[in-house]
Amino acid sequence: MFPKKILLVLLSRPSMKKFKPLPLAPIPDQKLIEYATFCFEKPAKFIGSVGDSNPEAITVKWPNKSLPEIAFMGVSNAGKSTLINCLLNTKELAKTSKKPGHTKLLNLFQVAGRFVLVDMPGYGYKSRESWGAMVEKYLKDGMSEKGQLKRVFLLIESKRNFKHYDRMIMELLEKYNVPYQVVITKADKLPPSYWEEAYLSPSTSDLALFLRQRGQSLADPSLLFISPLKARFGISQLRSQILEATDCIPSKLKHLKDQATLSPNDITRAALITPKNERRMNPDFLSKEQKENFD
Repeated sequence: MFPKKILLVLLSRPSMKKFKPLPLAPIPDQKLIEYATFCFEKPAKFIGSVGDSNPEAITVKWPNKSLPEIAFMGVSNAGKSTLINCLLNTKELAKTSKKPGHTKLLNLFQVAGRFVLVDMPGYGYKSRESWGAMVEKYLKDGMSEKGQLKRVFLLIESKRNFKHYDRMIMELLEKYNVPYQVVITKADKLPPSYWEEAYLSPSTSDLALFLRQRGQSLADPSLLFISPLKARFGISQLRSQILEATDCIPSKLKHLKDQATLSPNDITRAALITPKNERRMNPDFLSKEQKENFD
């Protein structure tokens, strides 16, 4: 017999038969992995911080609106700054802290002269009302005619699971027509065998159920599982997703198919593509002119 509370929850859920498990983000082709490594390991630079008690000042003070932007959102201490450092193969460019609420402004990092990563203040614990207004203004402007926001990666810490304020943020992103994708951070803290139950199956995961119920929404249904510090897996997949979202993949590589589309039945393969497996080299399929564009 189920305990009464659990039984009520199960009975309150809609029929799961029509909802398939969420897919995992595919493993990119090896040439795309090499190209992404080449781009992201070019020295990135911090180009400024934007934030003000008056949200209207954000647009005026923005350093550069000519490059496509990728933003990272998540609850305080979800690991946004740490993940950005790992993507850029550095430890110090994005300032990190174990103290919640450390990031108070929109911090901007230019990568390879091609696009900008935006480290946003965390929501939830230790967040401030003024940050909410600032973030909402950025999302609204980013999707305007002159805006350059291409995608938001929403970080959810593996052991924290899906909370009501994550749902609110997703609804806010959809309000302003912002494409987004969920990233499960610190995934090494949970065994891969638990990922399906916790995040992929609509019958057991509130996150999966929410995304499946949205149907053809702005959310990319494939989940990225990331471990930026210890196991260091998922970085190649995220780098490739960023290049795709910013339209920075050369035409020579756009025809390439993914190595594999992962499913809940072979979740452990998600840990195979790590920075340790990537060759540190200038891809030989780039022309001399293309390489010079990154110098």
